[in-house]
Amino acid sequence: MPEKKIDSSFLDKAIVFAVNAHKNVERRAKGFPYVVHPLEAMAIASTMTNDQEVLAAAALHDVVEDTDITIDEIGKEFGGRVAELVALESDNMDPEYHKGISWKDRKVLGFKRIKGSSRDAQIVALGDKLSNMRAIYIDWQKYHEKIFDRFHEHDPSIHAWRYYQLSNCFDKLEGTYALEEFKFIVRVVFGEYLHDFKVEKEGKTLKIYGKINKNCIDLIEKEMDAIEGDPYLDFENVAGVDVESVRALYRLAENGRRYFIRNANTNVSYFFYSLGVTDLISITEKPREIDINDYEVSGDGYTAISYNHKDGDTMMKLYAPFISPEEVEKEKIMATRALTLGVNTPLCIELITYHKQWGVVFERIKGKRSIARAISEEPERIEEFMNLYTDAVKKLHKTNCDTTLFPPVTKSYLSELEKAKEHFTDEEYVKTVNFIKEHGDKTTCIHGDLHIGNVLITDNNDVLFIDMADFAYGDPYFDVGILYVMTHLLSEEQMLRLYHNNKKTMEEVWVLFAKRYFDVTTEEEISAIEDFIKPYAGVRIIQFANRSKWKDGTMSNNVKKLLFHK
Repeated sequence: MPEKKIDSSFLDKAIVFAVNAHKNVERRAKGFPYVVHPLEAMAIASTMTNDQEVLAAAALHDVVEDTDITIDEIGKEFGGRVAELVALESDNMDPEYHKGISWKDRKVLGFKRIKGSSRDAQIVALGDKLSNMRAIYIDWQKYHEKIFDRFHEHDPSIHAWRYYQLSNCFDKLEGTYALEEFKFIVRVVFGEYLHDFKVEKEGKTLKIYGKINKNCIDLIEKEMDAIEGDPYLDFENVAGVDVESVRALYRLAENGRRYFIRNANTNVSYFFYSLGVTDLISITEKPREIDINDYEVSGDGYTAISYNHKDGDTMMKLYAPFISPEEVEKEKIMATRALTLGVNTPLCIELITYHKQWGVVFERIKGKRSIARAISEEPERIEEFMNLYTDAVKKLHKTNCDTTLFPPVTKSYLSELEKAKEHFTDEEYVKTVNFIKEHGDKTTCIHGDLHIGNVLITDNNDVLFIDMADFAYGDPYFDVGILYVMTHLLSEEQMLRLYHNNKKTMEEVWVLFAKRYFDVTTEEEISAIEDFIKPYAGVRIIQFANRSKWKDGTMSNNVKKLLFHK
């Protein structure tokens, strides 16, 4: 039966143009003319479309990148649509391309172009990539890893990374035979290397798989740079790291790049510790699932319940379900780092989980109780306890913080304010931003959540700080602000539940603290200090308002009252 006649003159012209453009050029290490590749790319594209302009672009996709022909010439000969499709498949037409760009950066630009382009542009791109992948597959069967010696990048794990990323770029071609073939060949050729190393992004977390070597660090850093804020590197599926990769990660931290490694296995974690790099690199092991029957409740709080282990050597804080794993990990990291500054805090031992709740195991301090509990049990000693508390706070606030290990407190406050922006007028928002920034240049150590429930006292009158997740550097008056909130703005029911003391006692706590901390004596002086502290307190409790989603009208009113004296 004769084939149906169609007008193929447009595509014929593109094929001839491609043949002339690439004439006398060999396909790398193949021994046949280069034009075979763009014609194969065109044939692959034809399995997904019969649009002759798209097929023409596939045939012409390398002309601008590999010859002296310009994109304007393509446009003149074949029209603007074909020129646009060719430009999208040409690295040197990318707005971010420049002559000095690295091979890896060029490939990342390509990922972005393909992922954000139309279905037609993805068809052209897949035709090119599948043709290349077929050629690699044939050579790989003969020569295996030796085939990578002919490329600019010799490390197969780098190529594995590239083709794995490409596999996820053709979102508009899912279900096509061409994409299924591409993914299949990638798995066959790069399966072992993909297992060795790959990265998946989930929000602020990079899930890393396989073994990490020094060649992987650039790729990890690029993915980190695409995340706003401090990223988490999930090492749950990392089988190992080498010395060079650890050194490279350490250099990133030395240069001020903040990140957190989580879920490391024991061997990987020990390797980091043995190399002495955990002063700057934050790393936590995969949490251990505990048996709650091994513990007994010892205290209750807003965000966590405290337990003592029945063996008597450890205690545990099990956080509420609304507290994220990242916050719990931060508690362990900040507490461990605070010890390096000489801050008296219990030793963190490990992370644990119970069902879907996360917690931290600490050394158990014998004969300890919170300042709040001590006051409730021995109210006649309130002045003695508050003197110990206040002196410990003053000492903390005289400690200069290591800004390479701890974050500025203003960063978290500005982040919390941004979440709450809709609850402020433009004028209120700007005023609050300015207040936070005006008080962000101090490098003093601050606890971040400093109230009488988060400071312990022992039978020997040693004072220890706990709940270190918000430890940072900044203006110490933000610490004072949180104590003001807890002694003035909570209901009596809340004060009794959280601090075991009534409103009258909590007000006395504040007065005793203010007198000793600020070295004042009169009610007028204390009143003036309260007016001064209120904006700091208002900034601090924006976080609490965010956690309650501003549903509590009292909390909302208190924030505005403290910040703006309304």
